[in-house]
Amino acid sequence: MKDFVIISLFIVLTGCAERYLNGKGSEYLVYPETHTYAFSVRSEPETRDQIDHIITTVMEIDPGASYTIKYRNSKAKRVVDAVMANKRALPLSAEHFSISRNSNLSKDLEISITYHTLKQEKCNLVSVDGPDVGRDCFVEAARVQQVIHKERLVEGL
Repeated sequence: MKDFVIISLFIVLTGCAERYLNGKGSEYLVYPETHTYAFSVRSEPETRDQIDHIITTVMEIDPGASYTIKYRNSKAKRVVDAVMANKRALPLSAEHFSISRNSNLSKDLEISITYHTLKQEKCNLVSVDGPDVGRDCFVEAARVQQVIHKERLVEGL
């Protein structure tokens, strides 16, 4: 019995049993999402509110998102200028930001946004005799939630 306790203590202290004794953990996948929004500007205040809501939502997910805004006419340009007047820091914080005129658009205004998001998957505990399902699971949920630029979590992005 004394040998069993000594061997068990040795295994725990050397880290051999670490993957079997881990508690609750999470595995994260960082991936880019691209969304394209097309607007026909009928009511400037309504379109401005919709665009403002979209940009605010994206900034909560990823402050360093990429924005490409294309407009077809002067009415759409006024909407874009009104939204950007309230979001002066947006071009500075964005990874890529551009506003351009494109007369070939099918709608008055087109906004393309690319941002990085996290997909979280809870890790299952691994049993000693079972399949090795959660081998690469890690416990860094608190650190990952505090990272501003999520694309920097994965090397090479």
